[in-house]
Amino acid sequence: MNTFFGKRFEMLVRDEILPNIFERFRFGRWWYKNEEIDLVISDNDMNLILAEVKWKTLSYKKAKTILSLLEKKGRYFEKNNIRYCLVAKKVEDKERLMKDYLIFDLEDIERILRLS
Repeated sequence: MNTFFGKRFEMLVRDEILPNIFERFRFGRWWYKNEEIDLVISDNDMNLILAEVKWKTLSYKKAKTILSLLEKKGRYFEKNNIRYCLVAKKVEDKERLMKDYLIFDLEDIERILRLS
């Protein structure tokens, strides 16, 4: 059941949520060998956002681990202006992570949907 909701959540984030935040960006997925990134978001100015989407409640430590792995995958891209994003059901202590990353959870998504 969580796999089903996870895929649906990822589709919601890709098709409805993040396009409201990053209006002039294009969205896609990325694979290379055994590596995968849920969302690659880019614009015409060569800005790039790499994002992971998780239908889970994440502790600070688990969220930081996911973001560190995402940063490692970012080495495959030849761009200096890469930002990293995590979207999850709930991210504990997200304010600490927001200093260095883009972090969104259901609280943020609810607010975004109300404003759009």
